[in-house]
Amino acid sequence: LAVDKTNVFTQVGADKILELCTVFVEYLSSDTEILKMYLNRGISRQKLVQKLSGFLCERLGGPEGVTDHKVTQGSPSILCCPAMLAMRHAHLRLTSEVSTRWLQLMNDAVRSTMPPEVVPLLVQYFTETVKLLSSTERTEQSKLFDHRIGGGG
Repeated sequence: LAVDKTNVFTQVGADKILELCTVFVEYLSSDTEILKMYLNRGISRQKLVQKLSGFLCERLGGPEGVTDHKVTQGSPSILCCPAMLAMRHAHLRLTSEVSTRWLQLMNDAVRSTMPPEVVPLLVQYFTETVKLLSSTERTEQSKLFDHRIGGGG
């Protein structure tokens, strides 16, 4: 991905990523089904913004240790391993319809908060991430991950 070759964090900084996440969570208010996916886990909107912002800061090239993801020794991080990210979100039922709506909300937030030079990078990143996390794509990714770690076939 282009986002892996460009340090977006250096270009925009933590405050801009926090703004992106704040706007995104505001936009989620218009879609109760998606908002429930986040809030049903007992997380407040403020905590959601904080967690999402921390993850994106680190994923987009910021300092390590920002996220609160739990990585045990020898386990790949959700930051660098797409299959781990998919597994972290496996409890969600991300249908094509839900994924499309989520992506539209995120892309709207990206376009309204980010400088024009990073918008295409982030749109590509979120589009690829949604493909990975959608129910149909996840099945194939899980098979690939299982094969790589010696699980299945």
